[in-house]
Amino acid sequence: MKRKLILCAVCALLASCSSDDGFSLFDTSSYADLESVTLTAKPIVYDNGDETRTSLTLSGTSLKFSWANGDTIGLFPIAPIGGSQVYQVLSNKTEENSSSATFDGGAWKLKVDNTYAAYYPFRPDMRVGDSYDAIPVSMLGQKQVGKNSTAHLGDYDYMIAPASTVDQGTKNVNFNFDHVSAFIRLDLTMPAASWSKLVLESTSPVFITSAKVNIIDGTLKDKVYSKTIELDLENVTTSSDELVSFFISVLPVTTGVLDLKAYTNNNVEYKASVPLTTRTFESGMYKGWTKTMVPSGDDYDNLDYVDLGTGDGVLWGRENIVDTYNPLYNYFSWGGTDSQETFEWTNYVLWEEFPEDGIDPEDDLCVPDDYNCYSGGNTVLDIDMHDVAHMMNGDGWRMPTREEMNNLVTKCDWEETTINGVSGYKVSNKTNPARYIFLPAKGKYTTSNENAAEGYYWTSTVEPEGYGYFNAYCLHFTNDDGPSIITAERYIGMLIRPVYVKQ
Repeated sequence: MKRKLILCAVCALLASCSSDDGFSLFDTSSYADLESVTLTAKPIVYDNGDETRTSLTLSGTSLKFSWANGDTIGLFPIAPIGGSQVYQVLSNKTEENSSSATFDGGAWKLKVDNTYAAYYPFRPDMRVGDSYDAIPVSMLGQKQVGKNSTAHLGDYDYMIAPASTVDQGTKNVNFNFDHVSAFIRLDLTMPAASWSKLVLESTSPVFITSAKVNIIDGTLKDKVYSKTIELDLENVTTSSDELVSFFISVLPVTTGVLDLKAYTNNNVEYKASVPLTTRTFESGMYKGWTKTMVPSGDDYDNLDYVDLGTGDGVLWGRENIVDTYNPLYNYFSWGGTDSQETFEWTNYVLWEEFPEDGIDPEDDLCVPDDYNCYSGGNTVLDIDMHDVAHMMNGDGWRMPTREEMNNLVTKCDWEETTINGVSGYKVSNKTNPARYIFLPAKGKYTTSNENAAEGYYWTSTVEPEGYGYFNAYCLHFTNDDGPSIITAERYIGMLIRPVYVKQ
């Protein structure tokens, strides 16, 4: 990622400047005879600590930082106190597109016996008072130009490098930069419009919009807080249901539930919510969310569920259940609460004990008479023990019953479509089409993914006793036949779309 800064005029590409008259650059007798200077920027770490996603040029789902010719480093001589800030313009890097770059040290005029702290990007006004220990940073004024662009992050990726001392005889100097900022990525499915602004809003002032960063230890002081952080947009026009990535730089922050608002050029507001337990963004951290923007103006548009007009009192979740401990699969057997790599009768969780002489449901399959499987002896799973939607999402959430799934089929509009490269069905409220969910067609799972172009979603209802309780009801759809309610063997892995009932 290249950042161009317009600074004071220099006579050569690799020349140092003093920002005031604290010491002369031409007193070369006190300068170290350097052979090389190496700058290394640490990777920006994905939220779970996995460093496979790193920083600032977008490549797939990754961000990667790299130095570029023209980047300019600020240097503070912090010992002895009282020296001037200097800057260094980078050129003739030994590696391209790298977070580590080595330069000819001959152009770096660093005094012997001085200890230097470095920061990036350089700005002439970054010296604060006479303490030589802090630089002002601001998260205000961020603007993304174009869809999926990270170019604007450069001016908000503040970095500092711990102090390095230039001793007599020093030939090589290393500056290892830490990122001060954290980064948020928003992958948003947008309606057709031209957009002017994104706003993340909290109920309390959690976002630090400006502060001063101690260049010795990275601590923040003189912090100014706000309930919102904004990203202006330019040249961002979307088609219907288009997935677009947006990027916001923030100073270290802890958030809970956030409201996300997007504004069109005509000032029409769209919303989504980012419901979280407490989430902390530390310096050098990168985290993203995937959300669908919906029109503002009713009670459901900014929540994780929507009223599809089914008339049975349930609200339908916008996303499938995800196993946070095993996100690769996200298929569940009927009554299973963990996703699996393979699904067979022999590893089905609701067998009390798999018999050696074959399947005997009267003795071994968990049936409605068993207290540990069902509530009150009926044919619907006990939500506290075997309903994965309730266990994953909490109070109010559960799997849909057969009747509720049938209402989804018969009382909503179904449109075969592809969203973000995934085929499936858009299921809409008949009287308010802006309220809809999308059900991807991702098949079912046994020992491998089967019928991948079709949709399979469990209900919580088992098939009646006359069929031995081997099967349960599920939603099935294909491109040719549309949706219907069928039965399938309970051990099979399927997707689950939860419903919500207001408490």
